Amino acid sequence: MSAHYRVLGLSLLTVLAIGVSGQCIDNPAVLPQVKSIGFASVESVSMIVLWEPCMISQPIDGYYLTYTNITSNTSYTIDIDGGDNITYPLTGLIPYTNYAVSIRPYNGIPIQSRIQLTAESTPGVISDLMQTNASLTEISISWNPPIMPNGIITVYEIRYRESTSSGPYTVTNTTNTEYSIVGLIPNIGYTIGVRAYTSIGPGEWTSLTNETASSSTSMNLETTSTASIKKSSSMLITSSSIASRTSTISSMTTILATSTSTTSSSTSSAYSPQSSHSSTVSSTTAVASTYSMTSIESSTKY
Repeated sequence: MSAHYRVLGLSLLTVLAIGVSGQCIDNPAVLPQVKSIGFASVESVSMIVLWEPCMISQPIDGYYLTYTNITSNTSYTIDIDGGDNITYPLTGLIPYTNYAVSIRPYNGIPIQSRIQLTAESTPGVISDLMQTNASLTEISISWNPPIMPNGIITVYEIRYRESTSSGPYTVTNTTNTEYSIVGLIPNIGYTIGVRAYTSIGPGEWTSLTNETASSSTSMNLETTSTASIKKSSSMLITSSSIASRTSTISSMTTILATSTSTTSSSTSSAYSPQSSHSSTVSSTTAVASTYSMTSIESSTKY
């Protein structure tokens, strides 16, 4: 059953907004309804819903209460038997989440839903904690915010100590989702933990073990580089020596060629006895050949 209204005296091309207030109308033709909805004792995972029914002639035998998680768009409906009930506790809610609540009497009409935000709680654990870099004295880490933040994340707390230590942790904090821990000891394992905070407090720790780089690894790299440089220098010196000796051989060949030319010239222009002059030329050529061969052999030994 529904109520009908006629609006008179309107003009053409007039935009009209029509609404219905939450007033109770004691008329048998009007379906039962709730006048207002309120909330009390709002906690992170629970709250109490209160409502005021319309006092009309028709009795109310019960209510349907529907509440919807606006974030996930998930709705639940509760059957509340008995018209005398005007409160109901909702439990199992999610912290820091908006819920839309509406109430409809049996065989009645629902009132416009009201939205209520649950209170904050401590956050869930962070996710994907990992090492992004490590050097002799530094370890860099990163992570993602909690899947269930349960409020506004205000800060991340970081703690670390040597893996074999049972002493206190070194503690620091950041508002970012990455951090570099410096001033560490080379080739040492460290246990690192991270947790999130809301205004209510901290969540649980998420931990991992990382190790700084070894100093011997760095020394090996430096030794290899030095050896490569020395080897390159040695090859350069050897090439230089070969080039120098090749130049010496070329010079000796030029000298010998000059000597041979001079001897030939002397032979053609002399008027002395041929036997004596020929003997001198042969001797000079033999000595020059021996010297040239000795120089070449000596250069080859290098």
